[in-house]
Amino acid sequence: MSPKKRGGVSLPPMTMSKDCPLPREKTPSPAKSPAYRFDDQDRAKAAEARKRQYVETAATCNACHAQASCKSFQHGSVCALEPIFKRLPTRDTLDVIAKLKDIIAAAEERTWKNLYFENLDGGQADKSVTAMVNDLIEYHLLLARLYQELSPGRETITLEPGTVLGDIFGPRR
Repeated sequence: MSPKKRGGVSLPPMTMSKDCPLPREKTPSPAKSPAYRFDDQDRAKAAEARKRQYVETAATCNACHAQASCKSFQHGSVCALEPIFKRLPTRDTLDVIAKLKDIIAAAEERTWKNLYFENLDGGQADKSVTAMVNDLIEYHLLLARLYQELSPGRETITLEPGTVLGDIFGPRR
């Protein structure tokens, strides 16, 4: 094949590489599968997936903004959508706090031992110890979140004179 001339410039013949295949023509698909119909269960799964992905859920059901629509709502329980709570045998908040304290105590003991051996090995940072410390921080943050949701801050109530509560608890005249 001779080189082609364009505008006075000789071009080498085109060669196709395996990295750049030619575009293929569309071939008709054999048999189309029947259209999938979404039912209520699929919609609920999709809603829970969106909730997990885009919304930071509350750690407890009582503090959650989606109480009315959540299918896993249980009064006095931890969120069923949190991955860490799925591993525990109970959803009762106080039981989960006790179990989380046990997990933190065991993790702290393991972390301190590994830190000690890391220092004995010359003080070189070890990825496993770093991961253990990060996990420990996450456990403490989760425990703090549970405590915060169980004991919310005090609210100030203004007692208006003439109301029942104002007459009982209000300032004496």
